[in-house]
Amino acid sequence: MTLTRHLPLEVVRLCYAEDVRSRANIPAGRLAQAFATVPRERYLGGGPWDVFRLGDYITTEDDDPRHLYHDELVALDRSRWLNNGQPSALAAWFQLLDLEPGNRVYHAGCGVGYYTAILAEVVGPSGNVLAVEIDPELAKRAHVNLAHLRNVRVVAADAITYDPGECDAIFINAGVTHPQPLWLDRLRPNGRLMAPMTVVQPAPYDPKGVMGTGHMLLVRHVHENYPASFESIVGIYSSPTGRDPAFNAMLGKLFQETILGKRADIRSVRRDPHQPAETCWLHGEGFCLSTEAP
Repeated sequence: MTLTRHLPLEVVRLCYAEDVRSRANIPAGRLAQAFATVPRERYLGGGPWDVFRLGDYITTEDDDPRHLYHDELVALDRSRWLNNGQPSALAAWFQLLDLEPGNRVYHAGCGVGYYTAILAEVVGPSGNVLAVEIDPELAKRAHVNLAHLRNVRVVAADAITYDPGECDAIFINAGVTHPQPLWLDRLRPNGRLMAPMTVVQPAPYDPKGVMGTGHMLLVRHVHENYPASFESIVGIYSSPTGRDPAFNAMLGKLFQETILGKRADIRSVRRDPHQPAETCWLHGEGFCLSTEAP
């Protein structure tokens, strides 16, 4: 912090964006530029802030916004382990959504709206972002934080059941046990869905089991097919309603069967009626994660 305190905030943001771009391995472009221009402090509120470092929270020494321009989690509610996510992780996932100006994006679990603002910057004034948040207080903060953006709409609702209408991209920002058929239904042709499929296992540091670990699932809608793949490991706050206990148990066993760091060879989401078979990695009603080619 002492190295950057003398620098103008605009320069600090540029350095931050370049660090995020490098860590996320994304090209220079609209997404990288969004991290350089969207002010993180506008969305996280006044400091000092609780920043997650080396396995625990550390409170910043003051309220200088330069503290926020590192590739770090920042607590929204420390008592609940609820954070504004790691910038490089979100950048890498957004890159996989292949966002373009004019796209319509559904951001489910928008928190206080920082990453919604990033998405809005990428799709530009000709595009729009629908941001949904189930937590009433967070939704209220997001509504205030994003009120200045004409291409963003904030709704306080449950993203598991809320119907967003047709979308070019859907980003689910909370751990679930399976992709909801509604999300698949709302993907436009060539639409993309990114959702963290996670396992929740209560631990001493997390007795309520709000944190989950697993893999980010990327699904595309190509004609009548849904090519799919697991893209990266993820640890994320869990959706309070998007979890099925049976699927949670099944995912726990399935993820344990993979070698450390290795992702399951998912190739498609099947939506046709069929009986469970060897190619069915996770079979459910209205969806099936399959190792079969789309």
